[in-house]
Amino acid sequence: GGAFAGFACVPANYLVTVPEDMSLEVAAGIPTAAGTAWQALFELGDLGVGQTVLIHAGAGGVGSFAIQFARAAGARVIATASGDGIDIARTLGADQMIDYRHADFAEMLSDIDLVIDT
Repeated sequence: GGAFAGFACVPANYLVTVPEDMSLEVAAGIPTAAGTAWQALFELGDLGVGQTVLIHAGAGGVGSFAIQFARAAGARVIATASGDGIDIARTLGADQMIDYRHADFAEMLSDIDLVIDT
């Protein structure tokens, strides 16, 4: 699709300015992580209002976008993480956090509509 081309023509309304304190390499990864989360939740997972989604690696690149997108869509979000990732995922909007190092999510959960395992 030309994503790795040296040059590309893109409509101006698709572009944003990269903040000065962010490298171009970091900025370039954002659309991939966000796009993957969106596709998994809505294009493949058909997530809707009132459904419950379990998002593994909630503090990771894809997981952090998935939490925010799912919450904005009106879904209940359960996320797995560990260490500092627990607070990160909670801050991003997870309704329930599971520390996968100390708890078995499979024993704790039921009635999950969609699971995102990145």
